[in-house]
Amino acid sequence: VAGVDGQMQYGRLSYTLIPRINAVGRLGDANEVVDLFLSEDRDKVKEIAQHLDEQNRERRKIEADVLESAVKMIDPENPGSAIVLWSDEWHPGVIGIVASRLVGMFYRPVFLFSVKDSLAKGSARSIPPLNLYRAIVECSDLLMAFGGHHQAAGLKISTENLSAFRERMNAQVEKTLTPDEMIPVLEIDAVLRLSDVNFSIVRELSLLEPFGESNSEPVFATKEIKIVNHRIVGNNHLKMRLRQDRKDMDAIGFNQGDMIEELEAASSLDIAFVPGINEWNGMKNLQLNVKAIRPSK
Repeated sequence: VAGVDGQMQYGRLSYTLIPRINAVGRLGDANEVVDLFLSEDRDKVKEIAQHLDEQNRERRKIEADVLESAVKMIDPENPGSAIVLWSDEWHPGVIGIVASRLVGMFYRPVFLFSVKDSLAKGSARSIPPLNLYRAIVECSDLLMAFGGHHQAAGLKISTENLSAFRERMNAQVEKTLTPDEMIPVLEIDAVLRLSDVNFSIVRELSLLEPFGESNSEPVFATKEIKIVNHRIVGNNHLKMRLRQDRKDMDAIGFNQGDMIEELEAASSLDIAFVPGINEWNGMKNLQLNVKAIRPSK
């Protein structure tokens, strides 16, 4: 149903199958997933899989609406040391995902709360330099309950304490982190030329999977490349054809469509990327997953 066949690679699990498994629990009853894995009735399994697929599409729509609403509440010139937002219109099942997106956009610890009556249920995501759990402990007298670890947490709080929590958390982050620690840093494992990127490298890197918090995905960089052509695909993703030393390669920058004007004005570009394989209509092609892009200096 998800359009996945062949070998179960890390990317297919992380970005295609697992979101569908998780979606129904975020929006409804997770028992359907249990039935999916335990049932031996093929027709029933397919019916459940189709419903999970529908729920995932609905989850994406709700997530996009919440993200748009949250971004409108943030001053991009002065987002604060910690972003603490709440609304009675936000679905509690997606605020954790949206918090992660906002961390990526603003590089600040983010706390989002879904409000119902006098109770606010929240999800928080952090940046690597900040131990989120310790920061929450310092504000725990304002909370009804909380739990988590150094990068993610869940919270419950009375709505009357939300403003005080925002003020205290901003003060705590300012006290804990230096200004330099509030600037995002992307670590590069090696510098390559496009001519160095091939199927063999992608296969070797796949032996290091699965990637995650304690096993970061290797990131590479290359300098002074040119864009042959580009277009926006999907939800503001930047699809490009890149060229360096007469070598052309496809690339995609997720959620980077807003950079088009800046990139078009540059004579050459530097990119940080993860090499991968794009499969479409039975064809396999090398594709760079662009993590960051900037005009060459």
